Amino acid sequence: MRRFALALAGLLACGEAEPGDDDGGGRGIGGKADDLDGDGACPEVFDGRNGFSRNLVDPATLRDPIAQFVLRAQGECPRTFAAVAAALAKRDSAECAEPGAVQTAVISETSQVLGKPDVFRAIASRTCGGRPEHGILMSLTPLTGDAKATPDDAEFMAFDETLGMFAFYTLAGGQWTFHGNSGDLVKPGNGSTCARCHVDGGMIMKELDTPWLHWEGDSDTPGATELIDRIDDLGVRSTGADLEQTVIAANAEWTEVWVKDLLLAGDLNRVLEPLFCTKEFNIGTAAKAAGDPVRFVPAEALVDDVFDGGAFGLQINVTPAVYDAAIVKSKQRVQVGGKALVGPNGKSVVDTHFKLAFVQRARSDQQFVERLQQIGVIDREFALDVLAIDFTRPVFSDQRCALLDFAPKLPKLASGQPDNKAATASRFEDLLGNCCTAHNEAGCTGSTIAACVCAQDDFCCTEQWDELCVAAVADRGCAACPGREAMFKNPLVNVTPNLPERIRAGFVTKLKAAAPAAGTPAAQLLANLEAPSSQASHTQRVTDFFTACNARPEAERVADVLRVISARRSQARTTPLVEHEASLPVDNLGAVLGTTLDPTTCALVLP
Repeated sequence: MRRFALALAGLLACGEAEPGDDDGGGRGIGGKADDLDGDGACPEVFDGRNGFSRNLVDPATLRDPIAQFVLRAQGECPRTFAAVAAALAKRDSAECAEPGAVQTAVISETSQVLGKPDVFRAIASRTCGGRPEHGILMSLTPLTGDAKATPDDAEFMAFDETLGMFAFYTLAGGQWTFHGNSGDLVKPGNGSTCARCHVDGGMIMKELDTPWLHWEGDSDTPGATELIDRIDDLGVRSTGADLEQTVIAANAEWTEVWVKDLLLAGDLNRVLEPLFCTKEFNIGTAAKAAGDPVRFVPAEALVDDVFDGGAFGLQINVTPAVYDAAIVKSKQRVQVGGKALVGPNGKSVVDTHFKLAFVQRARSDQQFVERLQQIGVIDREFALDVLAIDFTRPVFSDQRCALLDFAPKLPKLASGQPDNKAATASRFEDLLGNCCTAHNEAGCTGSTIAACVCAQDDFCCTEQWDELCVAAVADRGCAACPGREAMFKNPLVNVTPNLPERIRAGFVTKLKAAAPAAGTPAAQLLANLEAPSSQASHTQRVTDFFTACNARPEAERVADVLRVISARRSQARTTPLVEHEASLPVDNLGAVLGTTLDPTTCALVLP
């Protein structure tokens, strides 16, 4: 804050003197402007961008809502989540209808199957001042079913409008740590602990698509309503459906900036990585409602659902009794601490609340690839040509990921649009009021901007809205005043002409030069890329695969499908994304990574 404030004072000192400059009673050097030299409420914020360290990050460089209303604000630094909630309620008050400003969804991997309140995780959002629901997100764990207060420690994500990406924080033991922003987390070799889970730099909701295994959907989680009603700081209850929409919208916004930055950097390998490789994943279920028997295995449990676009969804047909017998035979169970949970019926829990959990391709990766198609980086045929390789392994396919080595080196992928001022200004035009003009009155008519500025400099709302207040509007990330639009990231680029054709041709050239052996993934990709209009053939091949699966004796096909699903569950459990043992069932099948189904016969293929 000190360097930032002195820079402002220096710039303003070059202008004409204001009344009161000479006696120290105004906002000139030696007067109220000196207050801006303070470090804010929380001057000591650890820098965790490269893992644990005792280095500090300058809060003046942070412009997200947590920085604006908590770290850089005037007053005492909040050292517990309850203190953070109180600080936000006081400072982040513009257009904020309490208690509806704070909404909390809870998840429990155990409460539903146990039939009683157990341990919860809470994700709270605070929506004020016209911010989207992903503006401030707060994660709290653990919360027991009888908890009467929130834990002191918490994790925070806050969306930085100036960068178009999230900032990641933890509050642990009373100490704040900044773990980087989305751009930091997606850099190769990043050491931030948050990068271990937030691989794509955005929000994570493993059980993203309705219905969910453990979020509240069409059935209530025991104790969830009472927990939120009991703790005021959790606001009002929301559900998995609400959070699902928040995650999709948030990741779409960050993806815009991420795609732009990668294109401008000319890094085609990283641009295409979400298409070729598994970066994140989601968890799906075969059930449509809690308690439903398993009558089918959805297509996305076995192939990428981009192929499942027909009027009749692809699936593996299952008789509930056959499925039940198969999981009993495999000794499937849901466990904690290595021991099977015991349900309300006194028997071991053998399945998740929504049955048949499986690992599927991440929606965030799909969003990224869809955006590449929408802006003309690649076409749909190229995407299908790639996904058709090893298509019965939509996740964790080393074969498909290795093909990224054949990406060509192209001289230029995109150029920045020369004038983004109009697009940036339009994002803030309804918020500005007279906040971009100095005046003698206190405050400004843009209430959300006033709250943001005055949290860090209350002179602006108690005395007058002077030039320092106007400068702070942009400098502190509150909004873009005319002429300061360049501070705010705008995700607009001009993709170079014929880029999809150039990418395809570049792959073909490198693949031919490698002379891959017949039947190898590289040879298959080359054939796909050279075949005209191959979309229909890819879709037909996937349809034929499901036809072959359903033609097999039911007991055999169900057993083999479960073995494939089990192998992917085991692989998922080795990643930081699966934090809780009860998230996925375990069994005694011993299936290993690489277990899959033959794309033609649907026979089990062992690695």
